[in-house]
Amino acid sequence: MTLLVHNEIDVLETSLEYHRAQGVDFFVATDRKSDDGSREVLERWQEQGRLRLIREDVDHFAQGPWVTRMARLAHADHGADWVINNDVDEFWWPREGTLATALADVPAQVGVVTVGRTNFAARPDGDGPFYERLLVREVQSTNPAGRPLPPKVIHRGDPAVEVHWGNHGVVGDAAETLASDAIEIFHYPMRSYPQFERKIVSGARALERNREVAWEVGHTWRRLYALFERGELPAYYQSRLLTDAEVERGVAAGTHVVDRRLADFLAARADQVILVDESDREIGHADKLDAHRDGGRLHRAFSVFIFDGAGRMLLQRRAAAKYHFGGLWTNACCSHPRRGEETGAAAHRRLREELGFDTELRELFSFVYTASDARSGLSEREFDHVFAGRFDGEPRPAPDEVEAVRWVDPDELARDLALHPERYTPWFAEAAPRVAAWMREA
Repeated sequence: MTLLVHNEIDVLETSLEYHRAQGVDFFVATDRKSDDGSREVLERWQEQGRLRLIREDVDHFAQGPWVTRMARLAHADHGADWVINNDVDEFWWPREGTLATALADVPAQVGVVTVGRTNFAARPDGDGPFYERLLVREVQSTNPAGRPLPPKVIHRGDPAVEVHWGNHGVVGDAAETLASDAIEIFHYPMRSYPQFERKIVSGARALERNREVAWEVGHTWRRLYALFERGELPAYYQSRLLTDAEVERGVAAGTHVVDRRLADFLAARADQVILVDESDREIGHADKLDAHRDGGRLHRAFSVFIFDGAGRMLLQRRAAAKYHFGGLWTNACCSHPRRGEETGAAAHRRLREELGFDTELRELFSFVYTASDARSGLSEREFDHVFAGRFDGEPRPAPDEVEAVRWVDPDELARDLALHPERYTPWFAEAAPRVAAWMREA
């Protein structure tokens, strides 16, 4: 899969994780001067061997040539038999199985598969990820000019392929084209007004700087940018924002449907943990709560420790409503990697979700521990990977996850742990002395 990326941190890692789970083997991504954390996500995936990153530190935008380059590299350097040229806000949904199995069923004489797409409607801003807020899909979608959204294409690997602007067609050795009803594309172009304005303004200005592009290319961006220059883009966004009453009318009229497929898919993966043996080899999966019942089943987990420049350790007090060990003090954040998710990637994801920041992390050690929570009746039995990093800013804790945060001196913490161990989570009490010793020696 190829991706063009520019400042899409709110959706990028979800897109990568989702398509990986749907059978995408490898990603080739081009990043154009992202400064919101997107490039760091891509660099991390590259370090993990799952992505190749091309950096375009230029002010113009050249979608066709850049995607063509990535598509050719995907086949020539990475052995891709099929290439999906994707935008980060598009989620390719197989109606059965995975993308890999859907493409395996394509007849050999077919070289290009066209796939239809529909938009998920803009909704009032709220808490939670976009896929939990945006659940209303248009039955037939149009662009701002009122024309039907053109399909996107998947093509077989081809060292000489040329991808059209917009990823709507290709020129290559493909013999036949098939219009697929086995795959559809969920498009999330309007996730919030700040995101929407940033995309239109940045994209249109970058496109204008490319003097080799015909005027009709990027007409949607150009049309919306003209609204921005006249001060009319907020009104346009508001006109596309569906109220609850409009949703009811749209569903009744058959123009909209409530579609929870992506939300339910991602929620199911988020609520499963990876079962492992004593050597951390993956042996299966289980629902999160089931893995913590009846003494617990050994599963993969991680704990993140954060220090500031003065050597203080960041602690969080777990929200009282957490499913176990609520209200106790612990390290900066901890959780479980999802199915198909690298442990390091999960550690970065939870830092952002729980504390509102990200930073470079280093894995220090791992250990196995067991513990029981008398209040919830649940048990921990985890193979815990311990990471550490430095951060000198102000955390922005998520209130449903974190009740309070504070910075503490490690020596002061050691004394309080010895006097009042009941104030702290059991994994933290076991790992903190080893992390503090590493910090003193670093």
